[in-house]
Amino acid sequence: MAIEQILLPGLGESVHEASIINWLVKPGDHVKKYDPLAETVSDKVTTEIPSNFAGVIKAYLVDLDKEVPIGTPIMSIEVEGAASAPEPAAATSSPAAQPASPPAPVPIPAAPSKPSATGGKRFSPAVLALAEEKGINLNDVIGTGNNGRITRKDVLNYTPSASAPTSAPEPQPVSDAAQATTQVPTAPPASAIPEAPKPAPETINFEPGIHDQIVPADGIRKTIARHMVQSATEIPHAW
Repeated sequence: MAIEQILLPGLGESVHEASIINWLVKPGDHVKKYDPLAETVSDKVTTEIPSNFAGVIKAYLVDLDKEVPIGTPIMSIEVEGAASAPEPAAATSSPAAQPASPPAPVPIPAAPSKPSATGGKRFSPAVLALAEEKGINLNDVIGTGNNGRITRKDVLNYTPSASAPTSAPEPQPVSDAAQATTQVPTAPPASAIPEAPKPAPETINFEPGIHDQIVPADGIRKTIARHMVQSATEIPHAW
């Protein structure tokens, strides 16, 4: 005989967990297919769980009043007339050898380009001829044409001192008397006023009485409590 498990069935589209509140059978009982096994409760429905097999109950797999996800095994049952399934034989055939992939082509590095004598800039033939005649490096000439292009006029007006950077005049030292007149006295920072300490919220402890009984909330009561808290904290109230 084979041992099967009874799973917690789905109880609705948005129901993800439920709890068993009452067992209708005990280990050792003989049940038929579709016999009720337990009562379950969720946040939307209370219903009975039927048996999927005919056989003998072996053991409980969950505790009462404990919420478990849908699909959790809740009970084991020994099924009548069911032989244990043979283990599948191990596959002995080796996987077919995969064809080797062709080697990737090795890229040929490109020859390095020679540096241009003009620094990569483009000049007109007339400007190049005039600069070569006067022995001027066009990289030192500042162009005044469109987009900074160098014209014949720029080459003719070029002097070595024109492109040299002009030195900024050194700052003159400021006398102590002038520095004293420019300084503005700053007011001392105001001392921060310490905030008064806020009183701690008062906690109220309720001691249970002699005849009080604490009952854990089930799925429906938990849903009602959650909606009441949501109504009090999230929904605006007008007084």
